[in-house]
Amino acid sequence: MIITCERDGTLKCYDAITLLPLENKKMQKLYRFAANLSYSHENESFLVGRKSGSLYIYNTLTDELKKLQGCQNDVLAFEFLGSSFYAFSLYKSKELSIGTFENDNVSRFDLQGNNSSSLCFLPKRNLLLSGLTDGSMRINRTNKLPHARMFCSIWAHKFGPSGVLVQKTSINGKEYVMTTSRMSHNVKIWQFTKGRMRLLRVIHTEGDIDSLVYLEDYKMIAIAYEHLNGIGFFKLLSEKLEKTFGFNKESIRGLIFMKDKNMIGGRGGFPGLSMDSISFIQLDAKEETSCPLEKSGP
Repeated sequence: MIITCERDGTLKCYDAITLLPLENKKMQKLYRFAANLSYSHENESFLVGRKSGSLYIYNTLTDELKKLQGCQNDVLAFEFLGSSFYAFSLYKSKELSIGTFENDNVSRFDLQGNNSSSLCFLPKRNLLLSGLTDGSMRINRTNKLPHARMFCSIWAHKFGPSGVLVQKTSINGKEYVMTTSRMSHNVKIWQFTKGRMRLLRVIHTEGDIDSLVYLEDYKMIAIAYEHLNGIGFFKLLSEKLEKTFGFNKESIRGLIFMKDKNMIGGRGGFPGLSMDSISFIQLDAKEETSCPLEKSGP
């Protein structure tokens, strides 16, 4: 299922196979369009962050939309932490917050003068990664929630107002972390091993990065640029630009990989004016190749 938020704040659900609206799902109203979405297979629910603040949880089975009372201000980033807890950060709060779905209690942890622009949860390792606005990646333990003890902090990218984007991916069945920032013009690939986060690869790109997604069958990273109307495809092994898919005027942002349909999806439209459509790029079938990333050095 694909969930979108229309310009009027209405949540709509689409079939991920046919790409047609799901008629059996009632439309929910937020009264203001969403800034971001986060999905949990465990909860079968979405976290929905509204542009003007507030955080909601939407259950796809019951069609229930509930406002989380623990988050009342402008939300910057949020993430599920299993079935009982969630993490979020607020604009200019300089704190990491851990909330509970059961009673809306919130615990807050100091980020030492920074805001968290992205959050990424590694459930198998009980770690929460935060991309901070000073260019660092902070790692907190999550094995004793709602307490989140700081584990370490790593300098990840050049300082920039948008902060560090952190997301996890699977390569050859193993878990890795990709980080980037708009100012740094590069993507870094990390692996948590032997009790520390180790840098494996650095891929240099062509401009400010909006979003990225790893295409495992192709051993490529697809990157959508903030100010360029195109998507760059970079080979993981060679770290080189393989191909650029360009647009005349429109752009595509917020990339996701739809593996079952072998296509990339994202927000489509005109940068700076409107991004009010869903766009898809169909990928050609390619023979899967091996990628011995774990044997590479920084």
